[in-house]
Amino acid sequence: MLDLGSIRCSAEPMPLIETLNSLHSLSRVRHEGELRGWQRHAAARLPAMARPLLDMVTLCQNALTFIAPPEPELDRALRLVAGMPDSTVWGELRAAFAGREIPRWLTAFVGSTGQRTGLTAALRSYFRACLLPYWDDVRAGHEQEVVEFSRSVTRHGMRSAVQPLAETIHRPLASGEGPVTLAPSPLWDGEPVGRSFLGGELIVVYPTTAPLPPEPSTPRERQVAMEQLLGHTRAAILHNLTSPCGTTELARRVEMSMPTTSEHIAVLRATGLVTTTRIGKNVRHALTPLGLVLLSGRR
Repeated sequence: MLDLGSIRCSAEPMPLIETLNSLHSLSRVRHEGELRGWQRHAAARLPAMARPLLDMVTLCQNALTFIAPPEPELDRALRLVAGMPDSTVWGELRAAFAGREIPRWLTAFVGSTGQRTGLTAALRSYFRACLLPYWDDVRAGHEQEVVEFSRSVTRHGMRSAVQPLAETIHRPLASGEGPVTLAPSPLWDGEPVGRSFLGGELIVVYPTTAPLPPEPSTPRERQVAMEQLLGHTRAAILHNLTSPCGTTELARRVEMSMPTTSEHIAVLRATGLVTTTRIGKNVRHALTPLGLVLLSGRR
């Protein structure tokens, strides 16, 4: 039986998991549907050195988890790829090719443990060219989905919240239990899929309900839109709470008096955009997940 206590949502999108998600979506590029804007952007900007990544995913039609460790920091994730055991890498590739010969170019491209400079350079260049311009939108879509999932758990319980994903979760865990991380992705346009990683962790990837915008949003566009919604002062407070702080420090950051800052914080807290935690005689203000979504400018 699945341990509901082992299920959690990923705290943030993970760069190489989103890279793998997007490569699968790009390999099926149709220039239609909710991802058509991003697909056109990525197809036009795909670096030459990253082309083997797309060819590999197209050939294998397989999860290929060795290029997508569940790590939220890109540089560390790339180091994990470089150090991935050969047995894991070639085991996945042999399974993907199902007895067929693995092409020589792919053997050379993937490399061996500690000698995967071509593979890691391709992953980095692909992320920078195709995902980084949209990364604020990817993050906002992920955060919005986490907020909705949390609401569902609060209202109906974990079992009900994960029911749409139950089959995907149970199938890979049939041979044994393990931690389950839900990873909603704005860059995945297929059915929910479970990917098992080293250490027994199961990552369940599924599409977010809100699509990516046709073009990546810009910081200035997000700032203007938020100021129109909240007003300049409260928008400035949200911007200055990307790093949580107390009222005195916040008043200094936005150059307002303490009483005025407290009044605005009270309004933002009442609307669910800011949370305040009291620690002894001090308070600490921080953005809620909803505040993060608004700040990121999800459209």
